[in-house]
Amino acid sequence: MFSFKKKKLKIPDLSKFPAIPKENKLPKFPSYGAPKKPDIPPLPPLKSDFEIPKREPLIKQQPLMTTPTFEEETQRSRPELQGKPVYVKMEEYKKILNALDLVKNKINKAESTLLSIERFKEREDMELRRWKEEINRIKENLIMVEKRLSGSQI
Repeated sequence: MFSFKKKKLKIPDLSKFPAIPKENKLPKFPSYGAPKKPDIPPLPPLKSDFEIPKREPLIKQQPLMTTPTFEEETQRSRPELQGKPVYVKMEEYKKILNALDLVKNKINKAESTLLSIERFKEREDMELRRWKEEINRIKENLIMVEKRLSGSQI
């Protein structure tokens, strides 16, 4: 029904390359030469005493490790909201509670780590005291031996 007969293309024999004419006449283009540079005066020499002016920071940086006191926090709170109820979405409230639980857990973990470090330090200090006592005992014995040896030679 929709069948068409495909025409077979005849491919020329390319075993021989076609001859290129020897006369290669290309059109001549006019030569304009190099473009002329505009007359611009040279730049003045750089000043060697050039300094970048120092600027004061726009925002004063506060120390990183300050812990605000309760009084500072109440001063920072918004006075127009004092005594009025604050409405928070339940989702946000749950997020806040979860964040607080996470902080509490991390604080408890840090406290237990500090406690174990303190115990380890106490054991270490006790061991060092034992070593010092042993060294002092050895010193006393050495002094006693020296006295007996020096006393018998006289």
